[in-house]
Amino acid sequence: MSQLKANRAGWSIFDEVYYRGVMSGQPAYDNRKSLEWYREYIKNNVRTANAFKKVSDKLEPAVTIGHMYIFQYYAKYADELDYWDACPIIFPFADEGETFLGINLHYAPPKARIVIMKALYTLLSDTKMDQKTKLRLTYRKLQRMASFSYFKPLIKRYRKDHVRSLFVKVEVRYWPIAIFLPIAKWQKQNANVVYRDFNSGTREARMNKPKKLRKVGKAKI
Repeated sequence: MSQLKANRAGWSIFDEVYYRGVMSGQPAYDNRKSLEWYREYIKNNVRTANAFKKVSDKLEPAVTIGHMYIFQYYAKYADELDYWDACPIIFPFADEGETFLGINLHYAPPKARIVIMKALYTLLSDTKMDQKTKLRLTYRKLQRMASFSYFKPLIKRYRKDHVRSLFVKVEVRYWPIAIFLPIAKWQKQNANVVYRDFNSGTREARMNKPKKLRKVGKAKI
C-alpha cells in the first residue's frame, strides 16, 4: 500500500474511495454489506465529486453495451420534461442509431441502487472483473427479473447529438463507488422529487405487473 499512498496525488475520486474501501476490508464487488459500506462512506465523507477529473485514460467517444458510463447531456425536449439528469450514469443496453437506451441509476434512491446492482451482477459476462467484464444486458432480460419494477423508471433514451462530453468508462471494480457519488445534475427539480416519483412508480408497477412483454416506449429525452 505504500506505493499506492505515494501516488494518491494523481488519483481520481474512484481511486480514492476504492482505496478507503480496501483499507476497511470492503473490496467485494457484489456483496450487499460492501455496497452498504460504500453508500454510507460516500454519504458521510464525499460532499461533491468530479467524475471527469484525472480520468483522461478512461474517456471514450462512444458507449459499448453492458459497460458503465458517465457523461454530460442536454435533453432535446428539456422544456417538456418535468425533470432530467444532465450528468447520467448508465448501463447502455441498446443502440438504435441516432439514440441509445440505458439504465440511469441516478433516478433511483441510493438504497434502491443496492437492490438494482445485486440484480445486475447476476448478468456479468465473467468473474474476472477486468476491462472486458461487462453485463450481458438486454431489455428482455430486465423484464424477466423479479426486480423489474425497480428498473423500469431508470430506462431512458439518449440522443447521441445531445451528448455534451466524452464518455467516462467506469472500471467494473469501481461500479459500487460510482453509483453513489453525488454527481447527478438535476434540472427543473431536485433529487427528493425524483426519488418520490421512483418510489410511487415502483409501488404501482408491483401492483399492476404486466402479463406480457412490452417494447420500450419512445420517451422524450
